[in-house]
Amino acid sequence: MEITDIYVNLPVKDVRKTREFWTKLGFSINEQFSDEKAICVVMKENHIYTMFLQEEFFKTFTDRPIANGKTTNSFSNRR
Repeated sequence: MEITDIYVNLPVKDVRKTREFWTKLGFSINEQFSDEKAICVVMKENHIYTMFLQEEFFKTFTDRPIANGKTTNSFSNRR
């Protein structure tokens, strides 16, 4: 099996600021999959894409809670 495409979905608080950040770094946006609730950042054309979804929109895809970013749950903490 060979993986040729990677799609990542991540929650963000502010889609507009996220768009500004990634475009300032030189990444392009796939407007076909972008709106006020989400942006699709092209990390590598035809291979790697990251969907940054506004947190409330992200929650419609999962029942799991969004991490608060202040803690981690690494393997070393589970021992």
